[in-house]
Amino acid sequence: MNTIKGTIIELFETNQISEKFAKREVVIETPEEYPQTVIIQFTQTRTELLDPFTVGDDVEINFNIRGRKWDSPKGEKRYFNSLDGWKIELVSNDNREEFDEQQSEGDLPF
Repeated sequence: MNTIKGTIIELFETNQISEKFAKREVVIETPEEYPQTVIIQFTQTRTELLDPFTVGDDVEINFNIRGRKWDSPKGEKRYFNSLDGWKIELVSNDNREEFDEQQSEGDLPF
């Protein structure tokens, strides 16, 4: 199981690729010293899991890594990866909000 935490910076609408396949993508930015911008797709009925979320939400996403090979008509080999989300949860910012309030009052958080 793979898990990533970050802040939603973009949330796309559901894209109906074909009669039998739909996907919806979310972009998050990780909170590291060197933040990463990561796109994760939710497919089929899992697209609905993104409905309660908005840009700015801090989330934790469980996902699977998928890889595939594609042979072009010219005979070239290409490889692709995707991150397929299957669970998303809101992460509480209670501690961060408390810290921010203390800083705004000029107090140190310890």
